Amino acid sequence: MHADLKGALAQINKSYKAFEHKGQKMSKKQVRAVLEYGIGKGYKTTEELSDSEVDEILGKQNQ
Repeated sequence: MHADLKGALAQINKSYKAFEHKGQKMSKKQVRAVLEYGIGKGYKTTEELSDSEVDEILGKQNQ
């Protein structure tokens, strides 16, 4: 999936349901954190996020 970060964040209540990472569904909180991270880095779409970046963000969410 190559979602627009700002668009997905604007529609977070619906869009989060479509997000997965390594075959696992993501929570709204996790999706919000990933989208905000990507926007902060200047990324436009989820395609620009690496698996390692997402792993790091999700790891911080689980602390």
